[in-house]
Amino acid sequence: MGRHKANIDVEKVRTLAALGLTMKETAAILDCSDETIRRRFSDVMHQGWARRDASVRRKQFEIAMQGNPTMLVWLGKQYLDQSDKQDVTHGGEAFATLAEAIGRARQRSAD
Repeated sequence: MGRHKANIDVEKVRTLAALGLTMKETAAILDCSDETIRRRFSDVMHQGWARRDASVRRKQFEIAMQGNPTMLVWLGKQYLDQSDKQDVTHGGEAFATLAEAIGRARQRSAD
């Protein structure tokens, strides 16, 4: 004879996942094993996590649109492939020019 199947409310599982809880945390709250959650409610947990992600994304967008510069930059990087990287290339000429400029500045200060 098998074990008694735990009576677990699917919507409660989805809601807990939407709040960001892990399978282990959800199992602890619902007084079952995390293996039960994993085996019977994996899809439901993923649906809840997708709701959580959508809520976070919506809030980030809202904050950005209110003018938060940090969030605007971050969303630009995520969605618009923007970056802070500066491609700096220099060869001996650039260095020589800088060295010459420093030399000229020293010359002027000595005069």
